Amino acid sequence: HKEGKRYGDEPGAETQADVSNRVLRTAADVWNNPEYVQTGVLGQEGFSKLCVALGIEEMSFEACFLNHLFCPRIGDVLIVCSSKSELQRGIEAAGCHNLAELPAKLRARKHSIEKSYGTADFTAFWKWLFEMGVAIQALKVNAPSASVRTVPLDAGIQLMDACLLAWWLYPKLRKFSLEVHNQAFTKDLWIQIGRFINLV
Repeated sequence: HKEGKRYGDEPGAETQADVSNRVLRTAADVWNNPEYVQTGVLGQEGFSKLCVALGIEEMSFEACFLNHLFCPRIGDVLIVCSSKSELQRGIEAAGCHNLAELPAKLRARKHSIEKSYGTADFTAFWKWLFEMGVAIQALKVNAPSASVRTVPLDAGIQLMDACLLAWWLYPKLRKFSLEVHNQAFTKDLWIQIGRFINLV
């Protein structure tokens, strides 16, 4: 007969391969897996690997929005979650009970936002994208985030590409940004663009 798990069996008996190949369902599954969490944090590298495991394309709307849910306030850009409870809150913020539900829920959020671009969801995400762009630029130039005021043109376009491809006026906005504006995005301009998107 099949022997059930005995009281006192140690989870430490798992091999590294067992841990890496385990199906991801809970925050604990991620947090206990060194493939994703190193030195006690889920960093950008671990987050990228988690997206791959979930079938979420890097720099897609879904990946960026998930990063936003996991890390709504950007401190250290290299850290997505600094605790298992933060990761759990992010999963719940996506409306999920487990990780397996994330891809479908994120697609649904994407479709909801793309219907109008006027939701509170979009506004918060749009502001977060700018802060992420600033934090990435600060890292590139080795400066404190507070001293960086703009997002470079190419980085701003990349962030826009992740969330605005379905917006009917985006091709014109993209062309204008590249050919006429042709400079870094300030926070004021980014917020104005967001308001314009909300209105039309």
